[in-house]
Amino acid sequence: MGWKTYTLFCTDKPGYFQDRPVHDPARAKELLVTLGLGEYDLVEPNTHLNDYPSSGDLYIGAYERGLVIASSTLAALLFDDTSRAKNFGQVKDNPVFRKNIHTLYPDGEVIALILHSVVNMWGYSVYQQGKLIRCASGAEGEFFGSIGDALPEEEAILAEHPIETIDSGDTAYSEELVFDVSQRILGCRYDEAMIDELECSHFKRRSFLKRLFR
Repeated sequence: MGWKTYTLFCTDKPGYFQDRPVHDPARAKELLVTLGLGEYDLVEPNTHLNDYPSSGDLYIGAYERGLVIASSTLAALLFDDTSRAKNFGQVKDNPVFRKNIHTLYPDGEVIALILHSVVNMWGYSVYQQGKLIRCASGAEGEFFGSIGDALPEEEAILAEHPIETIDSGDTAYSEELVFDVSQRILGCRYDEAMIDELECSHFKRRSFLKRLFR
């Protein structure tokens, strides 16, 4: 595996992000309040998406028909308890954030994608109309479990490699599986989508002291 990403994609128009929609910095800032992320400050209103941000960094792309968020902490919130604990460690659950993000696209989809090449971490979580329809993840050759029926985008790989064995043997197919699942919302595979060309806003979480005395 050679990719790293912690990203959320939300839209009610499949394939929307392939058209490189126009970013709205004002809306991105408003979304901090909408999503309950008031502890972040604006760093840069217009920049390119960093889909593997450092701890404390947050990237939001706000578009007419969609939303992109890059953050390891927020991506974790879209996974089930077991996957979240094993993939991300101590990340406190935040049901309010989940509720708010689904409210933005009640008739659309919200998808979280995670990859980390160093530890062979992979995963995807797919919500449709606010309901979790599919979730699967693993790391370091261990399968953490799956929820829901296989998606059409998974069928080609899973027909040859059952998901419980996706990282067994000499070849890991988990990265390819994440790329295939990404097509349902991106319109093409993640590794073909030129994600880093999407415009967004960069925010940074305030230090504890700044939050305490603000």
